[in-house]
Amino acid sequence: MAARIAITGASGFVGRALVAALSPHHTVFPVPRALLAAEESPAALERFAPTHLVHAAAIAHRRPPRGAAERRELQRVNVELAASTALLAARLGVRRLLVLSSIGVHGAATAHGQAITEASPLQPANAYARSKLEAEDRVRTALEGTATGCTILRPALVYGPGAPGNLAAFSRWVDAGLPLPLAAVANRRSLIALANLVDLIATALLAEAAAGRTYVAADAETIATPELIRLIARVRGRPARLFPLPPPVLAAAGRLPLLGPKLRQLSGNLVVHSALVRRELGWRQPLAQRAALEAAFASQPR
Repeated sequence: MAARIAITGASGFVGRALVAALSPHHTVFPVPRALLAAEESPAALERFAPTHLVHAAAIAHRRPPRGAAERRELQRVNVELAASTALLAARLGVRRLLVLSSIGVHGAATAHGQAITEASPLQPANAYARSKLEAEDRVRTALEGTATGCTILRPALVYGPGAPGNLAAFSRWVDAGLPLPLAAVANRRSLIALANLVDLIATALLAEAAAGRTYVAADAETIATPELIRLIARVRGRPARLFPLPPPVLAAAGRLPLLGPKLRQLSGNLVVHSALVRRELGWRQPLAQRAALEAAFASQPR
């Protein structure tokens, strides 16, 4: 049955793809951020009469906030906007609010042989992840005692054509022929294809079983960082300039103030086991990871 779906963050990386995927099957209203914050927003959304709402608006893929002004902006957009959207959804009688959070609320790394699940500890490692965890709490509080059901998704790093952030940086490094000291890294990392995430959002948004639930989300496959770099190089017709560093040297480099955080991220493990959403909702990812990665990096601007 067709739904009336409002989407915040509709101009973002995930939001644009979500609008394109849902529009052929449902009536979709992309909610501009300015409209959501304006006094007339309830009237505009009342006229649309959404049955479902996806909150995808957030500040992401940005360096850590520097100074009080940037911290206030992160709080306003990632936390306060999520809370006000939840209050608005309840006031408008929206049946389901789906909030995009982040796997980062569980931390930035996993120990070898371990994986993040919904039962894993909440230990956000940076300001962005802390803001997403606070947003989750504020949304749940805002919807207590209302008829609006809530579903929260915590996706791994999202990749796809035009992906911003770290994966775009990978392409630039490979294109520039930069040597990377990661040949000896034997890690595993979870990612999620944009098309797979969009398909999961569409499934969870409309599934009765997803009401009140929180799910971690990732492709079923994992990939090692050297394997990912070699795939990027092959797709883009470039050499993969990888060389090994002894683990103690790599660990020491990881403590450097500027380069260290990026090296730790690239060489560490972050494995997400998203069996619960597959089991409870019967979801199956439409794209295999390797094919999705090849398509993503083939289309990345050079």
